[in-house]
Amino acid sequence: MVLSKVKFVSECSLSKVISHLQNKELTPEKLIDDLCDKLEKWDKRIKAFLSETNRRERLHQELKELYHNFPYPNKRPILFGIPIGVKDIFHVNGFETKAGSDLPSEILQGEESVAVSKLKQAGALIMGKTVTTEFAYFHPGATCNPHNFAHTPGGSSSGSAAAVAAGFCPLALGTQTIGSISRPASFCGVIGFKPSIGRISTAGVIPFSKSADHIGFFTQ
Repeated sequence: MVLSKVKFVSECSLSKVISHLQNKELTPEKLIDDLCDKLEKWDKRIKAFLSETNRRERLHQELKELYHNFPYPNKRPILFGIPIGVKDIFHVNGFETKAGSDLPSEILQGEESVAVSKLKQAGALIMGKTVTTEFAYFHPGATCNPHNFAHTPGGSSSGSAAAVAAGFCPLALGTQTIGSISRPASFCGVIGFKPSIGRISTAGVIPFSKSADHIGFFTQ
C-alpha cells in the first residue's frame, strides 16, 4: 500500500449535516451509524479518538434521551443529535480525563467543561475523547494525518483535527496556547477557529497557561 496515495478523508460538513437533518434527508440514528461505521473501519490506523467499548450503543441511548427531552421537532436545538469530538483535556461527565498522560485518571478529574455543557445544551452528543499531546504540550500522541498516515497531524489538538478531517465527526473541540488549533488545522486541511482569549470559557479544561489558553474548534 502506498500511503501517499491513500485518501480516507470524507466529507462531513457541519452546515450540510445540520441542513440534511433539518430537511429530513438524514436522521440522527443514521448519522450516528454512519460515523461509527467510518470510525470503526479506519480509526485503528488514524487513532484520532481514544478507544471506547460500546460507543455506538451509548450514542443511541443518549439520542433516545434527547428525544425525550425535546419531543417537538420544531423546538429542538441546532445541534440536536450531532456527535462531536472533545480533546482529552476537557472534563466531560461520564468520561475519564487523562490529558494524553499515563497518570491515574482519578487525580485529573474535575467538573464538566463549560464549553462541553453549552454544546450539550445545544443538542450535541459526545462522540468521544480525542487524542492530545501530553498535557497539550509534551509527548505527542499516536494520531496519524488522515491524508497520509506517514505524516503528523500537528498538535496539540491532533486527534480533534484528524477526526474532523477523516469525517468521524463534523465538529471537534480543541485548545490553543501557541499554535495547537491553527497548526493541526493547517496540516489536516480543515477549518480551525480560535476566538479571542476568554470568548469561550476555559472552566473545566486542564490548563497549560491560564493567561494564554484559548478554546476553539475544528470543522470542515
